[in-house]
Amino acid sequence: MFHLTAPPSVNNVRIIGVPVEGNTIKGVGDYFGGREGPSKFDWLRENLEAGDFVLVSSGTAEYTLTKEDVGRRLAFVYVPMNFEGQEGESVSVVSETIKQGMYIFVSNFHGLYF
Repeated sequence: MFHLTAPPSVNNVRIIGVPVEGNTIKGVGDYFGGREGPSKFDWLRENLEAGDFVLVSSGTAEYTLTKEDVGRRLAFVYVPMNFEGQEGESVSVVSETIKQGMYIFVSNFHGLYF
């Protein structure tokens, strides 16, 4: 018996996590179209000089923000693929501008008594 499934698709693609240097963010979406296979994920960083986006990570839905990301936006691209290897249309979303991380310095100060 031959089963025909709908082509793979994804909607409601979004980035979750706090867009601050040092944090890990994750791209997610709602997959449809049979059993999900090896869907493709790409992260691109905004190139402020050229006005486009440049690939910085591929193959994972998670991305750890670096100092190079501060002041720029990231794009997450989700290409749905079903278990049979059929690829659907890519869907992308752009993050807020990445903010610089907070650094907390802790001193090991002895000699303060109350």
